[in-house]
Amino acid sequence: IQIPHDIGLKASFTYQADSILAQVNTRSNEGTLIFHGRYIPHTQQYTLTLRTDTLDLHSILPTRALGSASLLAAIEGSGLDWDAPSSHIACSIWIDSLELAARTYSNAHLQASLHNHQLQMEASYADTLIRLALKGTARYTASKLQAHLYAHVFESDLQGLGITEVDIQPSFQSHCSLTIVSAQVY
Repeated sequence: IQIPHDIGLKASFTYQADSILAQVNTRSNEGTLIFHGRYIPHTQQYTLTLRTDTLDLHSILPTRALGSASLLAAIEGSGLDWDAPSSHIACSIWIDSLELAARTYSNAHLQASLHNHQLQMEASYADTLIRLALKGTARYTASKLQAHLYAHVFESDLQGLGITEVDIQPSFQSHCSLTIVSAQVY
C-alpha cells in the first residue's frame, strides 16, 4: 500500500454512552475517500458507508489491473450472531465508474442481505457491450443448503468484450438450482 504524498486527512472518533462513531475523509490528487461508521453496542446495530470519487486505486495498490474508482458502498445490520433470528445485514454497492484491466465499468449495482438463514442477492450491470441482471437466493440450515440463481443477459457483444474473435451477440435467460444435504453445512 502506498499513501499519496499530497493527502489531506480529516478523521474523528467519538465514543458516547450509547454509540461509537468514526469518520475519515481523505482528499488528494489521486481522488477522494470518505468513510463513516456507527456502532450501537447495546443493540449491536451498525452502519458503514464508503464513498470514493475518482480515487486512483493504482496509486494506492500498485497493480496494473486497477485504475480509478467512483463508488458508494453501504452496510447496515443488527446482531453479530448469524444463527440468531434477530440478526441481519444488508449491503449495497453502486459503481459509477471502475477501471479494471484497462476497461471502464459503470452503471453497476449489487445488493445483498442475510436474515434468518436466508441470503438474497441482486446485481445489475449495463454498458454499450453488455446489459445483464442477476438474482440469487440461498437458504441454509445445519443440514441443508438450497440455492437458486437467475441470470438474464438482455444483450451482449462478445467480440467487443474480447471474449471471441467473431461477432456474436447473444441474449439469454438462465436458472440454476442447487440443493446440498449433509450432516452439517456450517
